[in-house]
Amino acid sequence: MRSLFAISVAILAASTAPAAQAAPMTYGCDTAAGRLSAIEVEVPSAGFVVSGTITPNEFRKDPRWGPTVYVRVDSADDQNGAQVRYSGDPKSKDGIITLSGMAAGAERKGDPQLAMIGKPFDFTIQVVSASEVLVMAGGQKAKLPAAVGANAKLTIGCSTGDFVFSNLEWKNTP
Repeated sequence: MRSLFAISVAILAASTAPAAQAAPMTYGCDTAAGRLSAIEVEVPSAGFVVSGTITPNEFRKDPRWGPTVYVRVDSADDQNGAQVRYSGDPKSKDGIITLSGMAAGAERKGDPQLAMIGKPFDFTIQVVSASEVLVMAGGQKAKLPAAVGANAKLTIGCSTGDFVFSNLEWKNTP
């Protein structure tokens, strides 16, 4: 309970500070089966980067929901953006890392990459211009078209498992 309080205080402090200047932090996203937990923060668009390391620690079983962790940067209207997603399989204890981007409502996904439970992987989403996003995770990298716009939002979340974000930070880039 004490660690949950400390994490809540850290998240509150990060969310009340200027959104694009959060210091590196650790965020334990631990949810029960069939539950979702997410942080959503408004961020600047061009010249913005979010990065860190994700460790999938435990998968939970639910008849409708699968273990998932994700980081997304989206336009205010949810029609443009980019995402790093890890989806686990409770039966095999393996998962898939997928990079995706959305431009004008049409989604493009990269090739899935196998990743195992307990094995951390690094990720980065960088809005490099008004119309392009660079997404990296595991051994993948993709430049994707996405007009994120002036009122972008960053969403960090998980469902049906225990996932830890370490060295998690978001900031403006020159």
